[in-house]
Amino acid sequence: MPYQGLAFAVFMGIGIVTAALLYFLDHQPEIGQTRQRGLPEPPPTRPGWSNRQRSPPLEPTSGTQEENRQDRSGPSRLGAHKRNQKTSSQNVSSCSICQDTSNNKGFRMLSCGHSFHSSCIDRWFKEVAQVLKIVACSKSPSFTRVFIEELHRDESFWELFVSNVVHVAGIKGSRLRVMRIYVLVGMFNFVLITTILLIFKDTMKLNNLVVHPPWAVQYLDPSLGMFDSSGRYVAHVHSVVGSNWMRLSKRALSLATHASLEHLHWVAAIVADWPGPVSIALFVPDIEYHLAVTYIAYLQTCYPTVQQQVSFHFVYPVDRPAQLFSEADLKDVALECSISPKKVLEELLARRPLDLLTSWREQLLYPQNILRNIARKTSPTTFMMCVDIDMIMTSAAMNEELEVFLSRNSTGGARCAYVVPVYEIHSNVTSPPRNKKDLLNLVAEKNARPFHIKVFAKNQGISNLNRWEKLAVRNEVRVAYNVINFKYWYEPIYIADKSAPLFDERFIGYGNTRNTQSYEMFLNQWTFCVLDNVFLVHWGFQQLSQHPAWRTEQINKNNKLLTDFFREMAVRYDADPFHLIKRFKKKSPQVFVVYKPSKKKKLI
Repeated sequence: MPYQGLAFAVFMGIGIVTAALLYFLDHQPEIGQTRQRGLPEPPPTRPGWSNRQRSPPLEPTSGTQEENRQDRSGPSRLGAHKRNQKTSSQNVSSCSICQDTSNNKGFRMLSCGHSFHSSCIDRWFKEVAQVLKIVACSKSPSFTRVFIEELHRDESFWELFVSNVVHVAGIKGSRLRVMRIYVLVGMFNFVLITTILLIFKDTMKLNNLVVHPPWAVQYLDPSLGMFDSSGRYVAHVHSVVGSNWMRLSKRALSLATHASLEHLHWVAAIVADWPGPVSIALFVPDIEYHLAVTYIAYLQTCYPTVQQQVSFHFVYPVDRPAQLFSEADLKDVALECSISPKKVLEELLARRPLDLLTSWREQLLYPQNILRNIARKTSPTTFMMCVDIDMIMTSAAMNEELEVFLSRNSTGGARCAYVVPVYEIHSNVTSPPRNKKDLLNLVAEKNARPFHIKVFAKNQGISNLNRWEKLAVRNEVRVAYNVINFKYWYEPIYIADKSAPLFDERFIGYGNTRNTQSYEMFLNQWTFCVLDNVFLVHWGFQQLSQHPAWRTEQINKNNKLLTDFFREMAVRYDADPFHLIKRFKKKSPQVFVVYKPSKKKKLI
């Protein structure tokens, strides 16, 4: 909802509630109960009263000095007038309160034309003044006269509002004091609406905004960047920093992730329920850098949490440095906040020249481990969790419970990596699981399953998620059990402090990027502890047939680097517990890609 719409809705809501409250107060049961105790009924309203003309006040009748003195000092002076003695006996039919016509002495008449006995109207004024808490109303005759006469006529909404303000506040005075009440009520409504807007502004999408490309995009000079160990990639860290980055760095846990331009739309989903800092390393070769900066401007404008929590780092190959679009290329680009982040990104990706995709972009290797290490090194907290950008925590409450757990459980040299289970959620599911109970319901309905179980079951195999699913559901994050019988192909998502080994940057593209790092952690005496009541989700069931052929080629190419990797690990940690050097020296493993369920094809 846009800000204007929210303000209008809040203002109208306050108005309706105020009117209903005042109407309720105007019909308090105290008045009805007071009447049941024997109080006289109020003067009847004259039927059919449409015009606002009033009869001129008549002169008071002649009476005793004591009566006249009492009349001048009593509340009956408030809007009541004695009728002319000459006309009282001719025109007066009965008292409007007691309905008695036998005693015509001391009749009084309001400007509306109703007649009353002095004793009756005096008593009625006193009782009403007591019920409505009009203190010392006889000391403010002009105000009380207007009040009584307004009550006596058919009232408009505005007059009803005035009378009820007096009813509630119990004020005395003149019209000026009533106007002060109006001013105070207006100021209260203004402060209330402003407060509501300030509270909810950070959680609303600004659907009415349109983001135009920022033309003052800074050129990234490679000489000012940071080179990787191979000298093939350049990184510019903290190029775009969240406004709350320094404050959020005091938390216990941060997210470290990476992405190419095609997957950047997941950022909005990551920060939706994540309260801490997010460090994202972006692969932005050539003109994709300018598109990425444009899209980041859209995200920061439409999703305030992105602007507050996320720090972006730009990485590109030395032979494909960051480039800028010309103004003409993005002249008609307008990114609307009302459109989903994925569709906005697709519109930007369509701006890439076709020859860019066919000539070199599809063949460009994606340096996963370089990006992971940059995101990890720039994480400001004690603990970090390195995830893929499409792995999401779907509950703010679960995140806060995890924060509390980590604050109470410092590693203290124990070298414990807290494993977070990852599940795939079927694309037909419209609402993500908010807790373990919701997740287990989806598993029972076969709408959720362990991540990569159909693609690479060894990915989380030794986490023993079957055992995890059978654990009793609790309301706190805790260590459920430790992983035993470690296997080389283990690729867990875990939380650890910064003493954990970095990812091996020799593995470019896909294949052996995570499992080599977890293997080094195992050799370095780290323990993998599976956490309960916390998990990550990945949208969509993964199928091996979805993977392109070039991905499998990259895996096979990285497999050939494993022999040297195992030798280095054996020298560094003086251990080769699974005899991997001997196994991989003879023959590197080959990957088979299933393009159809009935066929297998080996890629050479």
